[in-house]
Amino acid sequence: MLRVVKFKSPMSMGVWALVIFSNIATAAVAEQAARDSLLPGWLCTVFPRGLTRPLLGVVGSFMSGYTGVLLSATAIPLWAKGKRHIPPSRCARDWPARVPPTPRCSRSRAAPKNGAQTRTPRLLASLAEAALLGDFKRHAGSLGAPMYDGARGAKLRNVTALAGIAVPAVLNLLPFTNRWKTLAASALTLAGAYVLRETLIEAGKSSADDPRAASRQPE
Repeated sequence: MLRVVKFKSPMSMGVWALVIFSNIATAAVAEQAARDSLLPGWLCTVFPRGLTRPLLGVVGSFMSGYTGVLLSATAIPLWAKGKRHIPPSRCARDWPARVPPTPRCSRSRAAPKNGAQTRTPRLLASLAEAALLGDFKRHAGSLGAPMYDGARGAKLRNVTALAGIAVPAVLNLLPFTNRWKTLAASALTLAGAYVLRETLIEAGKSSADDPRAASRQPE
């Protein structure tokens, strides 16, 4: 897979992105360990933070949406219909994790508090994900019925949209930061993300089993 680069091949681009991301992440870990006096200090010069972190952000953005690209590149009706929505929603969900705060467990005395630093990215990511979910429902039309209708759709609305997106967004707007608020917002976000992925996978299977949906080729 590494012998050639095929820009039109999701598998080729994914392998290259994974290899590049792994090497940059290793360099970033080595640099942080050097700052914490766990490794020789010259590693901070070899792997400067000003280089590794922007690269992690760029390649990490690609990696975040890569699974969505693989899903939407299939012939499953629902997934193929979401080629403009599924990859961006994955990026939106993972975007706050790529904001580079200094870990609280770091031995550096200059380590800042991370709550305020990631509050705005988390809020913007929640709004973007909610907008993408709503627009995907409109765009998918009848093909989106396995995802948005019935018990599965109610679970998606209650757990993902309400508890996993709306409530954490409100918590992030509160003008204070404490451990319990952060834990509650994080737990709800994780639960919403899990239900969204489960719903998307199971709804895709249902759309593939529907002969009426399978007979229509998404654009």
